[in-house]
Amino acid sequence: MQSFKIEGLFVGRAKEIGPNRFVTAIAKDPVVDKLIIKCDSLEGDESHNLKFHGGPDRVIHHYSLEQYEYLKSVFPQHKELFVPGSYGENITTDKLTEKDLCIGDIFKLGSSTLQLTEGRKPCGTIDIKYGFKGVLKEIVRSGRYGWFYKVLEEGEASLSDELVFVDRPYPSFSLDKSIYEIFQNKKKDLKFLIELSNCPALSSRWKERILKLT
Repeated sequence: MQSFKIEGLFVGRAKEIGPNRFVTAIAKDPVVDKLIIKCDSLEGDESHNLKFHGGPDRVIHHYSLEQYEYLKSVFPQHKELFVPGSYGENITTDKLTEKDLCIGDIFKLGSSTLQLTEGRKPCGTIDIKYGFKGVLKEIVRSGRYGWFYKVLEEGEASLSDELVFVDRPYPSFSLDKSIYEIFQNKKKDLKFLIELSNCPALSSRWKERILKLT
């Protein structure tokens, strides 16, 4: 089975960031011992604005060093900012991008089992977090959104574990294609979107979004 090195595990409570003291849970702290993974949450983690964040379909947020290296190349004058956990993810691995993944992909993380449900929808909080404008625009343009998992089996994980790929039950629904059709393509591939909306692993939020598009 293919596996990926864990570069960081992160959780965090809502706190004030930026000069305007914006309240958000995007600022995460490293997990030094065990990440406790429950079906509806991670121990020590929270989502501040529950209208747009959190829920059982989005328990774990994932980003990778590949993504950060890309952002460093676009913003070399700010490269020291793009470190694991800075994007608000709960897990950082050495590799993986949206082009490598499909909706419904199943992974083992420590003793837990996860399933990919949707891509992250970036928002203006990202620019506030990094302290300068342009990161959000580039992430949206490049499709490097990050993604979420729901928890199929509860468990725990540590930095000594790896993220292990288990299964791809829905190979037709690549994550990069899904992001492109939902958020970027002005001429929607309606056939693809309708088929995607019927995927059992897709999050309820993305199903609602597709319904509005079709």
